[in-house]
This record gives sequence, structure tokens and C-alpha cells, in this order.
Amino acid sequence: NENDDDAWYNRGVLLGALGQYEAEIASYDKAIAINPQNADVWHNRGIALGDLESYEAAIASYDEALKIDPFYINAWFNRGFALGSLGRYEAEIASYDQLLDIEPGDVEAWNSRGIALSDLGRFAEALDSYATALELDPLRDEVFYNLAIAYGNLGQIEDTLFALAQAIELNDENRMFAAEDLDFDWIRQDPRFQTLMKGN
Repeated sequence: NENDDDAWYNRGVLLGALGQYEAEIASYDKAIAINPQNADVWHNRGIALGDLESYEAAIASYDEALKIDPFYINAWFNRGFALGSLGRYEAEIASYDQLLDIEPGDVEAWNSRGIALSDLGRFAEALDSYATALELDPLRDEVFYNLAIAYGNLGQIEDTLFALAQAIELNDENRMFAAEDLDFDWIRQDPRFQTLMKGN
């Protein structure tokens, strides 16, 4: 049915799963023409635009979703990601803050907020975001990894090594990432770092 906005939406979702993002967006546009008040359509349209690296357009789509549903957690998160992809880190953080006002227990948002603060060189503040994430979920290896980077940028060698060891213990792939990561160049000659890279 040409006038069934749900059918156009579902078609878009399927096309997105196939990686056909332009066709996905065209389907969402058809759905929006019929019913512009579906926040999910605007949100998924934003994701598809992000997949095409059209981040400005993606942000505009997320904004439309949020006009309809200001409590749309994923729209706030993905809006933040798109802003960060454009290097607009202050706005990215503001997006995560909006999300965290609604859902203060969102570990991904705290972690991403920490990354954005690190991108701004605000490493001490980033530590606070990562600490909150780890209070909520103490087994998140990627948070420990990001914590190690932030400690490193503050020159706190013991804390860097401890956080990195935790990240590796939780997920051995972090050993490989750290071996290549320029963020750890400053510590690469330290025997304790080299021991971490060798493993047991």
C-alpha cells in the first residue's frame, strides 16, 4: 500500500540491513510524507545518513525525532555521535548530558561523554565520566581502556598501567589495540608496559 507509512518504514529497515542506505532514506522519506510524526522514522533516517557520513543531515533528522519525543534516548546518543564525528565535541557532550538527565544509568553515554571530554583535552573531567561508567558496570573493558588513555594524558603512569591491565584482563583484544595505539607511545619503553603486551 503506497499510503501505508509503516510499510515504507519497514521497507527502509530492511534496506538498511542490506546496506542500501540511499534507498533506505528514500523509503523513510515516503513514510515521513505520509506521517511526519513518527519519531522512529526520523531516528532511523538519521542513522542511515550517518552511515553515509552525512552527519549534518543526520543531526537534523535526530532533531526532528526529538521534537516529537524529547525522551528518545537513542536519538540523543546518536545525535551526540554525529556531532562528535564533525568535531563538535561541546555539542556532543551536551547531547549526552540531555540523555543522562533522562537515563543517568546509561553506561555507553558516560563512556562516550568521557571520550568527547578527552577529545577536548579535558582529561580530569573525562576520568569522572569513566568512573561513573565503571560504577554502573565494573566489567566494561572499553571503559578501562579509555580510562588508561586519559590517565596517560595526565602523566599518571601507575594508574595508566592499572587501568590498561584491567582492560586486557577483561578482553585480551585490548592487548593488540594497545600495542598499536599511539596514545601509549609515551609508555612503550616501560618494562611493565612491555610485560602487559607479552601476556602470560
